[in-house]
Amino acid sequence: MGQYLESIRQYPLLTAQEEIKLAVRIEAGRTARAKLDKGNNSGAEKKQLKRVEEDSQLARKELAAANLRLVVSIAKRYVGRGVPFFDLIQEGSIGLMQAVDKFDPHKGFRFSTYATWWIRKNMQEAIAAHGLISHPSDVQSEVDTMTRVVSQLTQRDHRHPTLEETAEALNVPVRKVKKLEAIPQQPLSLEAPSFPDDDNATLASLVPDDVHQDPQSAAFHTLLKEDIEAVLRQLTSREELVLALRYGLIDGIFRTLEEIGQELGGCTRERIRQIEAKALKKLRHPSRTRKLRDYLE
Repeated sequence: MGQYLESIRQYPLLTAQEEIKLAVRIEAGRTARAKLDKGNNSGAEKKQLKRVEEDSQLARKELAAANLRLVVSIAKRYVGRGVPFFDLIQEGSIGLMQAVDKFDPHKGFRFSTYATWWIRKNMQEAIAAHGLISHPSDVQSEVDTMTRVVSQLTQRDHRHPTLEETAEALNVPVRKVKKLEAIPQQPLSLEAPSFPDDDNATLASLVPDDVHQDPQSAAFHTLLKEDIEAVLRQLTSREELVLALRYGLIDGIFRTLEEIGQELGGCTRERIRQIEAKALKKLRHPSRTRKLRDYLE
């Protein structure tokens, strides 16, 4: 493993412009292959198309190699969830190659942003597959209780609870919550009832139809949403709620300072303004905005 990690450091990171150039070459190779498959090409045309396709394969390898460190970085976040580290890297590498083959350089997104979605997807699927093993009933009961409490807190506060908040609600140490969260979970069946009293409504019926949605745009917005939420979680619960209400992050409705004050139990307009200003100042700090910079390039 150490030798592998050392070997991937030799590949330089790419700028946004370099990513686009490589992606354009890869795209040209796909076009060339399509023309070759159709036939009806002269001898000279066939040679030229094959050269373009060969160059495309070189660009494909270069783009993938430059992002192998991204795979390792993401794999580290999933350590301890039942899948060995090297297996996570293998699954992530498969996702990376899927991203290389599907990336559209004309959309304006960074490749690393798009690839992250595919890498995570493959790792999460591997963890879910591993989660098909059964857990002792007492452990599963604790996990179910924690899941239910997290859902209740999320509905109450309109955000995902922190580890500390979950631990307090369960009356257990934070380390216990971390341990329970690391346990691979049984995947839900989409044919399972979505409501206890309605056997006809399944989870599948609640899943939006994304067949016609641009997968690259979907990946971009999913990752952006996750990273914005991660940044917001660094605020206090009150600061996070004020910004969420102020900028319509919960239900799309932008609220005035007065309306927020009423929702927070009668706080004055000036007090809400102070909380908002303090929260925005925190978010402007480079250590908190670093996650979001790729989306602006």
